[in-house]
Amino acid sequence: MSVVIGIGFAIPLVWFDVREHRLPNSATFGLFLSELALLTVATALTGEWPKLAGALLGALAMAAIYGVLALPPGGMGLGDVKLALGIGLVAAWWSWSAWALALAAAFLCGSLWSVIRAARERSWRFHVAFGPAMLLGWGIASIAGLA
Repeated sequence: MSVVIGIGFAIPLVWFDVREHRLPNSATFGLFLSELALLTVATALTGEWPKLAGALLGALAMAAIYGVLALPPGGMGLGDVKLALGIGLVAAWWSWSAWALALAAAFLCGSLWSVIRAARERSWRFHVAFGPAMLLGWGIASIAGLA
């Protein structure tokens, strides 16, 4: 079920980030809050409260990593930090391996796209919408987690 919610938010987030180079709070926080609500219900039914606590820790940890990268001027945007909350929450719920894969795959996808774009434009002077790479990394982790 969380994958369906993730896809429902991912499509407009990708479109908006590529077009506007920003991620709206309503979508990033909407993703996080809907996933948190869903996982809280699942936890109430199973009684696995430590798993929910671990997922919340994963959300905060991933947001902290992106937050550090948002500090330098021209670094990550704050929309990416807020998106990391939802991605980190669900990925850590699956497993810490899925969390690490979502993080690593996002940077790998973003790096590959940047290299391709730099080769096409023959310059490194451009802005990259990183939200799509984050969501693609999350998708890779979810596919690996479901397999």
